[in-house]
Amino acid sequence: PLLDEPSAGIRFWAAFALGGIVQFAPPGADRGAIEALIGMLPDEEVYEGWWSVGKEALAMLGAMDNPHYKAKLAQELERVHNDPDSSTEVLRWADFYDHSK
Repeated sequence: PLLDEPSAGIRFWAAFALGGIVQFAPPGADRGAIEALIGMLPDEEVYEGWWSVGKEALAMLGAMDNPHYKAKLAQELERVHNDPDSSTEVLRWADFYDHSK
């Protein structure tokens, strides 16, 4: 329902909320939220003033205590920082979520 919403803003904040569920739910109780976030990864629509829904979903997955998603996030952050053609929105996303600096 919210993930199919035409508004990028609603989908963006839904990804953010799902990230909170994933980070604070007991292990195993977050499977539906994880699957929803994975389903949002291809969503390239940018929420005005922020970044794409898919990038927010990736950041939320990367915040999990899961080496696979942490590595995927780190790999994408590095790719964005090294790509001279990265958009302003994507660079802002990378700067916001890159805690290695």
